[in-house]
Parts: sequence; structure tokens; C-alpha cells
Amino acid sequence: MCCWGCLYRLDVKEVIFSRASVRVFRPDPLPVDVVNEVLEAGVRAPIAGGVEKWFFVVVMSEGKRRKIYELLKEAHVIYATKVLKEPYPKGSVRKWVQSMEAGNL
Repeated sequence: MCCWGCLYRLDVKEVIFSRASVRVFRPDPLPVDVVNEVLEAGVRAPIAGGVEKWFFVVVMSEGKRRKIYELLKEAHVIYATKVLKEPYPKGSVRKWVQSMEAGNL
């Protein structure tokens, strides 16, 4: 049988013109072999300098994904406390945090 990638071969122009951001996903999980193929393709993609160290955490459990999401929602607050050591004009920190909470940064 053909590999998963062979089933979806597209020409370059078609890939570029059909590219879109995906914000809604199907509920059914991907097979582990498909996840492995995607990760392998990702680490082989060219990058500037070519010296990236890749670390992946694949989470297949919906419950664990939700827990990680909840933890990451608060991560910007921890980061902001460490970064914002210099005084800022009155109100600018509040606006910055609101902007981060809205997902604008």
C-alpha cells in the first residue's frame, strides 16, 4: 500500500494557493503513524542556520490537552512578571496585559 503522504500529493502552486489557517478541527484523532510522518517532515524542513534542536510533546488525550491549555493560558502572566521589571507609564502595563489576554501579541 502507498504511504499516507502519497495519497495527498499536490503540485506546488495548488499547495500555495489553497493554504489556509485552520481553527476548527475534526474530532477524530489522527493515527499515530500519520503524526509520526508529519513530525518527521517538520524536522526535515529547511530553516535558517540549520541548527534547530527539536523537542515535541504529542498529547493524544483530550483531558490532558485541556489541562495543558489551562496552564498555558496563565503562562503569559508569569512571563510578564519576569519581563516587566522596569517602570512603565501609568496604565501601559494594564493595556499590555489586556492585549495579551485578547491574543493580540
